[in-house]
Amino acid sequence: MTEIFVDLLYTSLIIWIDDLLGHAPTEDGWFSTLEKTLHLANSFNLKLNIEKCNLFLREVKFCGRIFRPDGVSHDPNRVKALCAMNVPEKENELQQLLMASQWMSRSIPEYNKIVSPLQDIFELAMKNQPRRTKGVARSVRLKQFGWNVKHTLAVERLKLALANIIQLSYPDEEMIQCVFCDASYNCSSGMVTQIPAEDSDKSVSQQRHELLGFVGHRFNGSELNWATVDKEAFAIVDTLRKLTYVLHMPRPFRIYTDHRNLISIYNPKKCSKQSAERLIRWGVEIREFNFTIHHIPGEDNVWADLLSRWGAVKEMALSRIGVRAVTTIPESQANNSFQLEDPMAQFRIQPLAPEKFVWPDVAEIANEQRMFMPHCGLSTNDEGLFIDDRNHVGDPNRE
Repeated sequence: MTEIFVDLLYTSLIIWIDDLLGHAPTEDGWFSTLEKTLHLANSFNLKLNIEKCNLFLREVKFCGRIFRPDGVSHDPNRVKALCAMNVPEKENELQQLLMASQWMSRSIPEYNKIVSPLQDIFELAMKNQPRRTKGVARSVRLKQFGWNVKHTLAVERLKLALANIIQLSYPDEEMIQCVFCDASYNCSSGMVTQIPAEDSDKSVSQQRHELLGFVGHRFNGSELNWATVDKEAFAIVDTLRKLTYVLHMPRPFRIYTDHRNLISIYNPKKCSKQSAERLIRWGVEIREFNFTIHHIPGEDNVWADLLSRWGAVKEMALSRIGVRAVTTIPESQANNSFQLEDPMAQFRIQPLAPEKFVWPDVAEIANEQRMFMPHCGLSTNDEGLFIDDRNHVGDPNRE
């Protein structure tokens, strides 16, 4: 297929195996693309199934993505299916979740940080297996390798990020592309945006940014021992490598940095010989790009500000967990409650909707029960609360 339509490829035609997606900015251009496509198909005696052909579409689903005039988003049915998945219990279930979400990672801010705990336990569970296949993964239970609340929360964070997945814009030659990067001990992240030319002289916080994509990298092995300047410089190089297809524009794109990163790449002093060689190599690599450098003071947290615009999942926000069920535990079990392998197994736990939630005391619960459950037929405990046969405190909302 690629050989047949090579003249139209990437300019007005996209090919995935035996599926074709033709596009054009104008109606005349669309008809021209259609005519050329049909002519080439006829020249190579290629038959098209008319029942599977869709014409004159303003919105199309192709390879799991929705293409619209204003940008590209992921198929909401796929996103909904992923968010509805149960917490993985076996290795193959975790593998399916990671692989499916990876396909959408360009639209998820700091995806690599969110899935880091899940990747850790996945690699640990598969480390000593005879083969890394679905058949083998199907027989591996995650609890045997230390699955705990941290991993369950990581799954919920991933689902929340998927539910807020971001639509990407199309690269525009008339706009200015901008590169932002960040690095921590374990991961590096980067994103590319574009702004109208009239916003070029405004501060970053006042510019109207359209997202073109997120990328990330997880440091492994010897990379964890890199100096901070190496990791920060790598974040820039990794972003340029992975999003190069949106950066080759007629006008130079901008790299926003605190200057130390780029200074270290082009003038690697006060570092080890090995680090200097690495920085020089990266400096040579990025010279093929046409860019300008713009300074951002270190005290200006531009990265966090931009991420907040697209609803990035905040780890601190998810640390405030509320339990939607309440139970009383016999005193004999209370002293050993910390030994439970999975304290979330008994309850459905999720972030509380109101941030200023305050737990009711025993008197308030008892008052609500007497008001809304006067004839419930339940027994009471030592504190005067209605409890069921499983020792659960009665919930007026469920009666």
